Amino acid sequence: MTKVSVANARDIIHSRHHYFEHEQVPNVLEKFEKRVNRMRKQMQEFGELCIPSDATAKVYKGDARSLPIESNTVDLVFTSPPYATALDYPRAHFLAVSWMEKILAVDHDQYKQRAETYIGTERGKLKEIVFQGELVPPARKVIRQLQKVDHRKAHLIERYFHDMTSAISEMARVLHPDKYAVIVVCPSHIRKVEVPTHKVFTEIAFLSNMKLVAEHIRTIDSAKRVLPHVRGAFGNRMSTEYVLVFQKDS
Repeated sequence: MTKVSVANARDIIHSRHHYFEHEQVPNVLEKFEKRVNRMRKQMQEFGELCIPSDATAKVYKGDARSLPIESNTVDLVFTSPPYATALDYPRAHFLAVSWMEKILAVDHDQYKQRAETYIGTERGKLKEIVFQGELVPPARKVIRQLQKVDHRKAHLIERYFHDMTSAISEMARVLHPDKYAVIVVCPSHIRKVEVPTHKVFTEIAFLSNMKLVAEHIRTIDSAKRVLPHVRGAFGNRMSTEYVLVFQKDS
């Protein structure tokens, strides 16, 4: 369970609604100001730790499955992709979208209409989707296991791995030869079926001419996790995070 917010809401980013009654009405503006000041201090401290550089940055808006970037032009990709069906992302992000309509050039209604196209979503009519190409063996194994217990979940994870195959292929395409892609990912369980996402991504990357050169593992602090931790009901919970470092072949 996430911490209580001033909006009386708990667990906003998940599919279940929760409501918490405050003993006293919180001072929203005061809390907001404190949070902003803390973030400003953190950004200042981060800036002081950065090495001075003449580097510049550009921000592009686009779909990770079809990047608006030329091939062999990127030195580093660093990303933490969406989980497979673990979060209701359109619901999770709707508050942020409302604050950032001008920057994103999309309003809340448009965002909701596009929800079924997002990577990791559970929305959309799956029977209308035509998958292209064959998935790597560990992905096919997960799908076969899920088909025995939940056909819809099996179809959702199939869509997810097809989407991530496209995304990882795009990472490889835009990278310079010999440069690196870093993917932070956490294996999970769906209907008590193990989903070794890190292994699936490693095989997808290999087929995209990126080899795994380093793998760092850390245990997620259960007291700081975002996803709810309900023991036993859904199988083992996500507790291990993998930082996968891939290098594009020369």
